[in-house]
Order: sequence, then structure tokens, then C-alpha cells
Amino acid sequence: MSKLFTEEAQFDPSQRAGGILDHVLDESSEITQQKKEIEASVEAELQRKRIVVEESQRVRSRILFITRDQSVFEENSIIQGYFKNLGEVFDEVHVIVLSAVKRSTKTLRLASKVWVYPTSSKYFLSQPFQAYKTAKNQLQFTDGFRPDIVVALDAFESGIAGYFIAKHFKRSFQLHITEDFYTPTFKEEDTHNSWRLQFAGFIMKRAASVRVHTDTLKKKILERYPKIEDLSLLPRYFNIQETLTKAKTTPKENLYPQFAFTVLFVGALDKDSTLFRTIDAVRAVLRTPSIGLVVIGTGSNKEEFKTRAQILGIDSQVLFKPMTSDIVEHMQSADVLMCTDVRSESEEVMMKAAAVGLPMILAHTALRDDLFTDEENSFLCDPEDTACFSEKLVKFLNTNALRTQFAQNARDIVQTRIEEDPALYRLALRDSIEGALYQSEKKKQQTLENLQKSIETENQKKEAKVQKEHDAEQRKKEDKKKSLQKKISKGGIKMKLPEHQ
Repeated sequence: MSKLFTEEAQFDPSQRAGGILDHVLDESSEITQQKKEIEASVEAELQRKRIVVEESQRVRSRILFITRDQSVFEENSIIQGYFKNLGEVFDEVHVIVLSAVKRSTKTLRLASKVWVYPTSSKYFLSQPFQAYKTAKNQLQFTDGFRPDIVVALDAFESGIAGYFIAKHFKRSFQLHITEDFYTPTFKEEDTHNSWRLQFAGFIMKRAASVRVHTDTLKKKILERYPKIEDLSLLPRYFNIQETLTKAKTTPKENLYPQFAFTVLFVGALDKDSTLFRTIDAVRAVLRTPSIGLVVIGTGSNKEEFKTRAQILGIDSQVLFKPMTSDIVEHMQSADVLMCTDVRSESEEVMMKAAAVGLPMILAHTALRDDLFTDEENSFLCDPEDTACFSEKLVKFLNTNALRTQFAQNARDIVQTRIEEDPALYRLALRDSIEGALYQSEKKKQQTLENLQKSIETENQKKEAKVQKEHDAEQRKKEDKKKSLQKKISKGGIKMKLPEHQ
């Protein structure tokens, strides 16, 4: 067993911290990998039992989540509701929360089949160990380890803890990534982020099943780890009804009174952002001082976009606001949404704008083409056609009735066409998580097949060797026999040796 989980490590924090680092480095070494390849015998591997056994009484999976999100302890928080709802589609939901803060409660029961287990550790590097200890003490019984799947909700402390728990108890493991840690500033954002990047690198090389929230993250991960066998997007839930309710109850207040007409852009300001196209499309109309562009977003390229606005001489009419989870009031203060992005996260922005009743100029995507009709309930342009975005904006500026028509039509579309059933969403999420079971079984089956082939190949080699030795012995006997016959002769006539009976 790794010294990460030794009894001595329970009492010496420095040893625990060093143990984690040594374990990570040791697990990554070529010597360790070679050792593992020859560690288990073929016969032992073939006799191993399946991790997940089909049972007639239980058809739903039991899930263990590992998270750093402390808001799970807050009443009616989003993450608490998330776990409560998952109790409807899984047999059991267990949540271990990593923390440096000690809580008075030992176990919190959120619902009839949902439990939360707090952990605390004074030392950052000890948190994965505490999670393992909690899993062992709370979830291991005489009939074995209860969860079928271990899901880590980040690639850092939770990822390390989840991976080792799954490995130790021989369970399927899945990694969920919602934070982009490939940004240039990530390392400087927290004192522990250097360690977190090491943890992420370790986990990403070993996770067979990974889920992400955006296709931007998926693309970045694929570029760095092309060997991940099961990488896909988590199901999306736009929650249109919540946006509609918020739009009705949020008091309308003009956040940008300095502008008579406001264009809104919402999105990440990274190297893949298309804000440059939006800026180019609006710069002609920004010659009018009463028209402004509001940009809501954060990212590594934010300063470059600010510089671009300055070079074009429109910086006084371009406002940059930080990204916020609640953009309804910003949408209510705008006159048109310009969405030049085609990334999956931009679809949520588009849905919210339609529900709020904000007229839109959109880049074509499959979803938008299915929902909207150009010139009827929104304007649609080819993603790289800057001139189209500019022309459509001028149409909106000159025709107030068109904006009113588009706003109402778009709202009607999302209310009637987007059938969001929370139950169906949770089922889709369950299927996505249980994909880890399929991947695990598939990998095991492939391993067994490879081992079986190895056995057959080895047997064939042994049989060939035995046959070769036998043939060599026979040839040797024949050669000896011929040699003797050649030597024995009488009167020039060769004598025949008697045959052995």
C-alpha cells in the first residue's frame, strides 16, 4: 500500500504531505509503470470478479461525489439542490466535502438517500488522505464498499482523493471539470494552485472517463490528452422557467443611462473569443456618442480587447464588466444582444436573452437554426461574416418596431419549443455518469482478451518449442542410423542393421 495511506501518516502531517507528493512522483515514474505491468499474473487477472454485479433487487447505481464546494452545507444552495435531485435517479448519493474548516456536524442527511460527510484538515496536502479515511470509515461495510462509482468534481484535491479511493476499493472513476485551469493566470490566483496543476496533470493521464461543461474545455483537454477514451459534455439544463420568473420579478433599472442604445456582448474573453468581431461590427455605429457596447466577461485576452477599442478610438463607448452568474438585469438594460460566439456556453446566454425578451443578432449554430428564423424572430449571420453583423445592427437601430417584434417572437419560441423537463435532465445526467461503468467494464474486457491472447500465444510458443525439440531429436536419430549403415558393409555390400522391435 502507498505510504499515502499508512497508519503512521495519520499522526504526522508532514509525512502525509510528503507521502502524497512521493506517491504522485512514484506513480508517474517509468519504473513503477513497468513494475505494474508484470505485477499480476495472468491466471489471477482472469479470475478477478467484476466490480459491478447485476442484482435483481437493485438496478440503480450508488454514487460517491468528492467536492471542495462548501456551499453544499448552505440551505437551499444550488449545489445542495443538485445533490438532492440526484437522489431521485440513483440508489444512493454520498458526498464527501474537502475542507480546512472543522464543522460541528459529522454527517448531514439532505434527503432520504443523500448523505454529506464533511472532512477537515489543517494541512492542504492532507485533504485527500482525510477523504480516503472518511470513505473507509463511513462507506465500507461487511458486504464491501457501497458506492459503485466515484465522481470527483474537480481535477485537484477532489480528483486525487477520488482517484485513490476508486483505485483502492476497485470502483469506476469519473472526473468532472468545470474550471479552466489552462489560463495563464491560474497559477498566480491561489498559493496552492501550483500543487493543483500537478494534481491535474497526474489525474488527467489516468482518468478514463471525463465530463466537462463546455466544448471549449473539451477542445483544450483533447489537445493535451488525446488518449482519454471517454470524454464528453455533461447534459445542459437551461432552466428557462427560472429566467422567465426572474425577468418578471426583477425591477427594471437602466444600468447604462449614458447610452440611448446599448449593444450587449456576454462571453469569456480568452484567445478563442470572438469579441474582436463584435467590436469590428459595431465600431461604425459607435461614432454616435449615444450608442454604447457593454462587454460582460473575463479572460486572459481582456486587455488586448481594451487596446483594440482604444486603437479604433471607441474606448469611451465600450464598457467592460466582470462576468456574473446573474445577467438578467444587464439584459433588461440592453437593446440588443450580439452573439458572435458559437461555443456551447454561448447557447445559454442566447436562451436567457430570448427568455428575457432581448432582440438578438446571432451567429449560425445547429441549435439556433433549429429554433429561430432569420428576419422573423432574430437575425442570423455566418460566424465569420462581420459585414452581416454590422448590417443587421443598423436595421435594428433604424426600426424600433422590428426590435419589439423579434423580442416577443423569440420569447414565444423558447416558451413553446424548449421543453425542459428536470426529470429528463436528471436521467440524462445519470446516464452520462454511469458511462464510467461501461468504460470500466470495456477496459476490463479488453484487458482480459489481451491476457487470453497472451496465454494462447505463450502456449503456442511452448508447443512449437516442444515440437521443434522433438523434430531435432528425430533428425539426430536418423542421421546416426544412416551413419552406422554407411560404416557397416561386407564385400562391398552394405549390411542392413536389424530393426529394433
